Amino acid sequence: MVCPLPIHRWWKERSAGKAPAPARRDSGEITVLRPCYLSLSARQLGPVNTAVATQALFERAVRRAVARLDVPPDAVYGHFLYPAGAAAVRAGRRLGIPSFVAVGESSFWSTRAVGLERARRDYQHVSGVVAVSSLLRRELIARLGISEEKIRVFPNGVALDRFFPRDRQAMRKKFDLPADRFLVAKGCCASPAQSRGWRASP
Repeated sequence: MVCPLPIHRWWKERSAGKAPAPARRDSGEITVLRPCYLSLSARQLGPVNTAVATQALFERAVRRAVARLDVPPDAVYGHFLYPAGAAAVRAGRRLGIPSFVAVGESSFWSTRAVGLERARRDYQHVSGVVAVSSLLRRELIARLGISEEKIRVFPNGVALDRFFPRDRQAMRKKFDLPADRFLVAKGCCASPAQSRGWRASP
């Protein structure tokens, strides 16, 4: 697995006294390569957006990491359209192997910085795309020009043994919430430890 790390994040962790993420980490049968790259963010400077340069630097980090692999890949996969997805398509074309991308964004926000015209060129040679909804599938066809035959829809799954409706009054009691008030819960994607910090507001 190749997971490039912006150099400013590496430096921030180092300055804070934390152990910086290693360049290579072995976990069981999976080796994670963490090559650093210079991120120029996605700032609009006149007619130019720095996201284009950031993408190029990200792709260079991926290219160097792949060159160091002990066994050459049979296919490449990128998660989300940018930066990983576009990098995977380019790497696949360069290596002469299939490239696949999973699209789970609720909108095409990651294409705004580079523009749809560039995104259409970047995805011209993708081998296959996994979309999490039929809406995204239609958008990929209409906006990026990806052929219908290359796209498959696999909705996000849920572990029903962990996520299911609970008894409301029991949960209010468990979390010390008012029994007779209208509550609105707000939260975000988080780990179980982080989710304990969620709050419900009357």
